[in-house]
Amino acid sequence: PQPSLTSLPPNAVESEQALIGIVLSHPKSAAACHELTEEDFFEPLHGRLFKAIMGQWEASGTVTPLPLMSQFREDETLKTIGVPPSQFIAGLLANAQPHGSAPFLAKQIKNDAMLRRLAEMGQGLSARSYKPNVGETAADVAAEAIESIAQIAASGLEGKKSIRFNLHESVTNIAERLNNVFMHGE
Repeated sequence: PQPSLTSLPPNAVESEQALIGIVLSHPKSAAACHELTEEDFFEPLHGRLFKAIMGQWEASGTVTPLPLMSQFREDETLKTIGVPPSQFIAGLLANAQPHGSAPFLAKQIKNDAMLRRLAEMGQGLSARSYKPNVGETAADVAAEAIESIAQIAASGLEGKKSIRFNLHESVTNIAERLNNVFMHGE
């Protein structure tokens, strides 16, 4: 089914909150989050908070809420919703799940981020297909789309070199074949 204009892109806001709560209450759980980035979080506040938490973890091997509360005292999102950082962080801690669920939640957040990137790429591809740049062929647009898909897929294949290599090789072969078909009719 086609998404409606009012539907939200894939996200797991509750999982983001749960993961942050886990890492705050069980700092060693941060090790399960090494593949996540601030940009992987759907809710920007969660991304900023995650980045600050991981910064603490990397600097000291631990995470404590107090520095986060002062660091987010002037956060515009928290001001807009009228929640002090101490209350927001306390809520995350109160709803923390067992620390064993951190790897699952991290994968879910990463997966949703990849799906959002694919959706954005698809929207851009659709727009470019209707209005290509001057001199741009369908093969050019297709090759760029394939490369974008490969980059998104590779971001989810951390530590799986053979799969990543085969994916890159396949993308290269497809792009060459598209170019030959459109440029030379082969």
